[in-house]
Amino acid sequence: MRKGKGVGMKGSKSILILLGFALPFVLIYRSFFLPGPLAWGDAPFFAPLNLKELFNPPFLWNFRNDNFGMPQYYILWLYLPTFLYGLLNHLLDVSNGFLIRLIFYFPATIFGIFGAWKFIGKFNENIYGKFFGSFLYGFNTYFLMLVDGGQVGVALAYGLFPLTVVTILNFLENFSVSNYLWALGTLFALFSADIRIALILVVFVGAVWVITGNGRIKLSLARFLLLTLSVAVLCSYWIIPTFSSGSINNLNIAGNLSGGNNFISLSNSLFLFQPHFPLNEFGKTSPTPFYFVFLLPLFFAGLIIKDKISSQRRTLKFLMLFLLLAFIAKGGSEPLGQFYSWLVSLPEGVAFRDSSKFYIPLILTGGLLFSFTVNSLGGFIKRRLFLIMALAGVYGYLLILIYPAILGNLSGVLGGENVARNNDYQKISQVIVGNPDFGRSLYLEEKPAEFFGNWGHPAISADNLYKERPFASMIVGKYDLFNYIYSPQFCQWLNLSGIKYVLLPQNERKKTTDPKDEESHQKLLETLSNTSCLSALNIGTSFPVYKTTGNMPLIFIQKKMVLVVGGEDIYNKLIQIPGFILGNQGFIFAEDGKIDLRKLSDLDPKSLVILFDKKGTPDLKLSYFSNLMVSPARAYFNQWKIYSSSDYLIWKYELLKQGIDTKEMDFGKGVALSTIPGEKMKFDLAASGQEDYFLAVRFSNALGSNIQIGVAGQEAEYTNLTPEQFKWQIIGPFKSEGKNVKVEITNKGKFSVVNTLVLIPVKDFQEADSWAKDLSSRYESIRIKDDKDWAQFAQLTKDNFSTVQYKQINPTQYWVSNLPDQPAWLVFTDHFDTGWNFVEDQNVVHIADYNGFNGFYLNGKSSKVTLYYMPQRRVKLAAEVSLSVAGLIGVVISLLLIRRRLKR
Repeated sequence: MRKGKGVGMKGSKSILILLGFALPFVLIYRSFFLPGPLAWGDAPFFAPLNLKELFNPPFLWNFRNDNFGMPQYYILWLYLPTFLYGLLNHLLDVSNGFLIRLIFYFPATIFGIFGAWKFIGKFNENIYGKFFGSFLYGFNTYFLMLVDGGQVGVALAYGLFPLTVVTILNFLENFSVSNYLWALGTLFALFSADIRIALILVVFVGAVWVITGNGRIKLSLARFLLLTLSVAVLCSYWIIPTFSSGSINNLNIAGNLSGGNNFISLSNSLFLFQPHFPLNEFGKTSPTPFYFVFLLPLFFAGLIIKDKISSQRRTLKFLMLFLLLAFIAKGGSEPLGQFYSWLVSLPEGVAFRDSSKFYIPLILTGGLLFSFTVNSLGGFIKRRLFLIMALAGVYGYLLILIYPAILGNLSGVLGGENVARNNDYQKISQVIVGNPDFGRSLYLEEKPAEFFGNWGHPAISADNLYKERPFASMIVGKYDLFNYIYSPQFCQWLNLSGIKYVLLPQNERKKTTDPKDEESHQKLLETLSNTSCLSALNIGTSFPVYKTTGNMPLIFIQKKMVLVVGGEDIYNKLIQIPGFILGNQGFIFAEDGKIDLRKLSDLDPKSLVILFDKKGTPDLKLSYFSNLMVSPARAYFNQWKIYSSSDYLIWKYELLKQGIDTKEMDFGKGVALSTIPGEKMKFDLAASGQEDYFLAVRFSNALGSNIQIGVAGQEAEYTNLTPEQFKWQIIGPFKSEGKNVKVEITNKGKFSVVNTLVLIPVKDFQEADSWAKDLSSRYESIRIKDDKDWAQFAQLTKDNFSTVQYKQINPTQYWVSNLPDQPAWLVFTDHFDTGWNFVEDQNVVHIADYNGFNGFYLNGKSSKVTLYYMPQRRVKLAAEVSLSVAGLIGVVISLLLIRRRLKR
């Protein structure tokens, strides 16, 4: 009878705990059970055409999330979840709404609770302790903001995190084939969801293993090494292409204009509060509510009221781990935020620029500490009724922490608006797909998750166009990132970029607006409605849709290319000339640092024109050494402010504040700025031995300022009388006395800027001089001195455009035919990347057209070519390695199952 009563009590506890999880789950995630795509924010929406595109091998070139396409080496680990979309759609013909729930939302939310329960159960057998600890992990402001914001990959990794920790710990404690396979499967799944969180887990497991003090260290390390190597081989399909990718050259100048992601304070992380809760609008943070403060004592209480010394020591160690993780999770915020900022600045450290991902081990550790406290209550509170009241109070407190979510007051995925707004998606997709010709769609401000874009009709987000150099050159300052829309060049760039539609849906990420936002939006609407190249489409959408008067194809021919020795201000001059069309001829900028200009030496004389815009042959000559130029960031001693090339908008604005309006290229080396007289930079430049050298320094300054350059025991001051144009100062020749030449540059005025410097052997300097003269004599050269010269140049830009026939096989391969029988240039308006090439001739001259697109020299001897993204060739080998290992593991599992059945 007692036994039956015990079983009944256990059953009642189980039902009570199940209801404790289920009721808030249904209330918070009610949108999961309603119809709709659940596509919002970062959550992907794949239309039927997109789902068919996903049922393919991994492609290393992607333009779903990047304007004009980009390599996706560093997100290729996301391939498996998206391939599952395509596979299940292919097999079952199910929609995005079903797939996103099946692959992401339900696994993330359910595995999070289950995994935390298993993890806490390894250290605490008390059922109530496990309940409250896993409840905290499964329902907290950080995780709710992930789900509400549609960050499905991170959310899935969050859910898999504790279960993966458990399986690895089990494997380290007890080596068996079963434990090995469970650890391998969960860790591989976590790597496929988010590699950054997988790397955090590896460190966290090490910390937990040290705290628990289980097993022999060498044996544990050997087992862990076996596991990680196994996962690495399974991940060969993305590891091999990633680490064999080599250098990548593209246009993206994604400088950080916001000053970092330091939105988390120490109080936020200590009290497990995500500061965007509940509004979930980036940049709109909330202070930690006062009632979150009581969480911290609940973590400490287990240390205070524990009786066993061993448990107290273990609790103390986990508490120290919690405090360390809280410090890391705050990122670059004070105190000592500079340390985290320095770590992020290291190679590959940018992957962890968002420190909030450390909330995952932080909350899991907090849940474990919380379970210790709950476990202690049974010994501290003797009367059963009081204990039940205390536990009910704790449960109610946890619900209060997340009450906006329970009441349905969130505004993203969990806000309940899951139907594509006013059927706008269907109407727009019908228009876009109904036109089979290539055409990009430009969304202002950004493309909503559920709107259409596919291989043949890529979607572009306008809020990312400031990262593309031609558009960035039209922006004044660094605050209005849509300033290019008001430029006279805007229509020509729309045409050249292949943009067919311009759409203005509401920005779903912006939950709050102010009069300034409304005023800016109205100004934008008025400008677009009066833009000559746009005509309104009345298709019944809830927002304006425009069609451009014409757009250029993805691939076309330009008969002439213009080598520009100068900056992008040439566009402002040319656009004023009647009849000038930007896409008729391409522009190669000698000072962008993207290509080796020596490749241009032997082309057909009629295929290239050299344009000197207020510059001369000496500037062209120095461009010969772009591969040897040194960035100011290489200084071993530096008091100047350093900006990388990706900070273009920032440093251009800093110059503008000093009255210097420049559109100069920087050879990809960035700049150093100084506003305090006497600030110095010191360099050690490598020399090959005792021979004669020249030193060339590219700089500018505010009028009345100058710089002092010291080299080879000599010092002299230099000034630039045309500050808007960077000037080369050549010093020498002088003799090197050893393997290094020391250079010191000092600001001697109110404002100076240094772009780059280069140490040149005299013999190479003479060789570059001959090269520049030969190039100028081989091709027609025009030197701009006044407006008449612009008109003369404009005559060379007529009738230089023609079409070709092409077929897209996939994003990495195109068949191009009907090529001209005369020398010309093939232009491909995806992002410039050195990986693009012809299969038939991999030595073809490949240039950065317009400093951003791909241009290939055609010698007129072939009528067709295959344009291919060459790194894609590595995918086949990588996939074969992964599949072979997966097959081997499958065989092992099958043999084990057969063995088990035979034993039975």
